[in-house]
Amino acid sequence: MGFVVTLLTTTVIKEEHLRIPPDFFYNAWNLLLPQGTLSVLLSVMAYVRQGLDKEEIYEVMTEEADLLELHPFSFIATPAFQTPEEKHHYTQRLNRETEVRKVLELSGFRYPRNIQDSITLLIKFGILIEVELDQREKIYLDMILHPFPRPEEYLTLDEQKLEEIQYGRIYRWY
Repeated sequence: MGFVVTLLTTTVIKEEHLRIPPDFFYNAWNLLLPQGTLSVLLSVMAYVRQGLDKEEIYEVMTEEADLLELHPFSFIATPAFQTPEEKHHYTQRLNRETEVRKVLELSGFRYPRNIQDSITLLIKFGILIEVELDQREKIYLDMILHPFPRPEEYLTLDEQKLEEIQYGRIYRWY
C-alpha cells in the first residue's frame, strides 16, 4: 500500500479546519453513498480529533442524530407534502437513494438504517479504519487521507457508472 496518511497521524490538519478530503469527491463517493454521509463523516472526524473511541462516537452521534438530521433516508414512510416543490424534492431524493441502495445491495452491502450502520459502511469501504491505541483496550476510529479508497475496489459498478466516475476524475466535475 505504500505510505499511508490518516487523520490521527497527520499534524497538518487542525480541528477547526476539518474538511472532507478532496479525494472523497474525486473518487465520486459523494455520488455513491447515501445522502447525509458527508455530515456523518465530518462529525466522526471531529470526534476522532477529540480522542473519543468508537463506542463513544456511536453514543454521542446517536444522541445528536435528531438534532443534526443524521438519519439515513427512510424508504418506509412517505411524508405529507404541503407544496408541489416539496413533493418534487422528495421524489428526486427517493430516486437518488433508491439508486444508491441498488448499487449497495448489488455489491453485497446493506443500505444504512441508522448512524452505526452509516459508520460501519464507511469502515467496510476503507474510508474509516478501526485502530487500537496505546494498549487502551478500546477501538478507535481513524480516517484514511492518502491513498484514498476508490469505490470500484468495493462496489459492483456498471460500465456507465465507471465511465461517469472516470469522466469526473479527468474533468474534475464532481
